[in-house]
Amino acid sequence: EEALHRAHELYNQGLYTEAFSIYDRLARQDYAAAKFWLAWCFDQGNGVQKDPAMAVYWYHKAAEQGHAQAQFNLAWDYDNGCGIEKDPAMAVHWYRKAAEQGNAGAQHNLGHCYHNGNGVEKDLAMALYWYYRAADQGNEKAQRALRKIIDERFPPAEKKKKRSPKACSF
Repeated sequence: EEALHRAHELYNQGLYTEAFSIYDRLARQDYAAAKFWLAWCFDQGNGVQKDPAMAVYWYHKAAEQGHAQAQFNLAWDYDNGCGIEKDPAMAVHWYRKAAEQGNAGAQHNLGHCYHNGNGVEKDLAMALYWYYRAADQGNEKAQRALRKIIDERFPPAEKKKKRSPKACSF
């Protein structure tokens, strides 16, 4: 814990190489958070040469240990084919894992997958469920998605046209 805290301090000071070294040591000692941060370093090229495939490798290791942000990042990589072959079904799998832990970004993206049938069969009810969970946490993308769906499904009632009284003709 103390070493991880020190690595974060170094990272936040821009001393990426030093932070990377600590994250690497701790990741190899099976610390999920260190695995996530090691992946992040590879993802961003901070303290090490940027390597999307290594980022995916370490995100996967952390995700398997239940690290929600690693699950989200791994899902995003599968969703976008970054560092790994694009696989929408695997993206859904990892978005769901992170979403179930309350990750609002994953909840939004899972809702988006259901809304568009990306990696999963289209299901508006499930899309609304996940969008709502994300929106409830303040996720603005989910809030916009919900507004758009509601506006499309339930357009505002047209203003009633004023009718002039018809003259009676005999």
